[in-house]
Amino acid sequence: MNLLQTLIAFIFALGLLVIIHEMGHFLVARLCGVKVLRFSVGMGKVVFSRRFGADQTEWVISALPLGGYVKMLDAREQNLDELSAHDRKREFTSQNVWKRIAIVAAGPISNFILAILLFAGLYVHGVPEPIAKIRIVPEQSVAYKAGLRGGEHVTAVNGEAIALWSDLRWKMVQLAVEKSAAKLDISRPDPLDPKGTLHRLRAWSLPPTASWWHHPSPKEPHSGAGVDESRELKAIIFCRRCDGLARRRSVR
Repeated sequence: MNLLQTLIAFIFALGLLVIIHEMGHFLVARLCGVKVLRFSVGMGKVVFSRRFGADQTEWVISALPLGGYVKMLDAREQNLDELSAHDRKREFTSQNVWKRIAIVAAGPISNFILAILLFAGLYVHGVPEPIAKIRIVPEQSVAYKAGLRGGEHVTAVNGEAIALWSDLRWKMVQLAVEKSAAKLDISRPDPLDPKGTLHRLRAWSLPPTASWWHHPSPKEPHSGAGVDESRELKAIIFCRRCDGLARRRSVR
């Protein structure tokens, strides 16, 4: 099912790019007075065909959705002696060089403009991202020893506000590099509240993050009683099992 969805999405996205690209060629050719014979989405055998407009341009859907083309009146493909004087003036190669450059460049420029509009829309609307909520805390982890049990929503690290899972992960990595301790401000759902209200709790302190990757030798004492600091950091940074989505919007 996922493969089918991916295939359909790929064909749709490619088709959109092809249509915008070829439409750029088509519109600029019409503005420059060039006659367009065919507008095709796809390559190969024609599956669907209809003629519209004053020039009776043929609009085509072809079998292979891997491209497209705009066929213009061109002396390299058709004998000009068979054309009327009016159509000869509308032939592609008879146009001046700037018109021909504009027609050829219109396709890539259209795709470039489409990319700008799509990215602008994406940043204005925002993209879903996981919130900084911890779901599962292994009992062997430093986080569990520090008091985290899962379900906590991390609101700040060392006084710096945290909204998204990516922000939390990046902050914890920074602390690991700096060999600094992590102090978490968390909120935890009240099990007695049917609405699941979050109650602010006191900050939880974790040992210096460098020790989370440290494997002490048998002669080295642990810095915290009953806490095995040689455990991998799974509870907070790399455990992606988190609930909920937050939406990040662009800053205006």
